[in-house]
Amino acid sequence: AVVSTQSTGREEELNPHILKEDVVRWLRQQLNNGSQQEEQPDELTAAEAQKSDQSVILIKYRISKTTNDQTIADQIDFVRQGFNIWQTDEVKEYLLQHSCRTINFQPTEGNDYDITVTFDRDIFDRYNSREHSAYLGRAGTIYINDNYDLSRELIIHLVGHEAGHVLNLGHTYTRGDLMNGRPTENLMERTLSLSNHDKKNLVSALQCNELSY
Repeated sequence: AVVSTQSTGREEELNPHILKEDVVRWLRQQLNNGSQQEEQPDELTAAEAQKSDQSVILIKYRISKTTNDQTIADQIDFVRQGFNIWQTDEVKEYLLQHSCRTINFQPTEGNDYDITVTFDRDIFDRYNSREHSAYLGRAGTIYINDNYDLSRELIIHLVGHEAGHVLNLGHTYTRGDLMNGRPTENLMERTLSLSNHDKKNLVSALQCNELSY
């Protein structure tokens, strides 16, 4: 089933389990652009690497629809905190240690964006998918199910989890992982940080140095 979204002219397909091909294609382009950068000095420090535009995967996001469960200001802050799970100092240091580019999810306005966050009920009701708390649409839209009682922790967790799919991570089935795909455990624990398993999978998803598990 396909839904046309008038606000962007994009098409969305309801499938909460599969990372959409065009999102993967876009991420691959970002990674390839970084691999074509000029060679950096061997003694490049972590601080210098973070300052280099070519060392960062920049992903711009906007919020297109809000929920009545929280104030607008709080929602903006909670969404920001969800994306920030992937760009803490600890995660940046881990990525740099494994020769990875760091991640910067950046809020933006207007049409200069890569992904959208929207709080919605209709699309979940339309396809009898109210049990799904969130999913990543084909055009890079993160849908948060507004049928849920959306607390601060739940919004941060759901945005962080779906941001992992934007970065090409799939589901795990390990308790304590942000990317845990078991709905009951996932919603009960509401993990707000990356586990070691999540970080290893991130390095793999970004095609950095291989890690042994």
